[in-house]
Amino acid sequence: MRLPRSGRGRASAGFTIVELLIALVVLAVGLLAVGSGMAGVTRRQDLATSRAEMLDLAEAKLEQLRAAAISGTPDTMQLEIGGSTTSPQAAHADTAMGRGRSYVRLWGVTAGPSDARRVTLRVRPMRDDPRTPAQLDVTTLILIM
Repeated sequence: MRLPRSGRGRASAGFTIVELLIALVVLAVGLLAVGSGMAGVTRRQDLATSRAEMLDLAEAKLEQLRAAAISGTPDTMQLEIGGSTTSPQAAHADTAMGRGRSYVRLWGVTAGPSDARRVTLRVRPMRDDPRTPAQLDVTTLILIM
């Protein structure tokens, strides 16, 4: 003999299709948020890496200029007063390669206290790239010996 069905026993057997679709939409929105967050983190990481690379190139050039000031080699011409950080000028500009990118280094030299020179160095990428800062400026004093 069959018992009559009440209809209430079937409702508690599992999830409905509507509940599953809502759960999938919530999951998809969460994954999209995580993905866009990761893209932002990657972009900021690329900028930080490029900025560190530009700083390394600036420090290397300043070390070359300091060495030239001590040794009195023909490179001392690079410490003659003049130059510009906005446009390349003879003996006050060069190019350098970083990790897969090319940069221009421009420096201006002005008189400093006593036998020193104030050097302002600008490093900028040769090509505009959204993953690279527009420029990096560094200023220091170099003693001429």
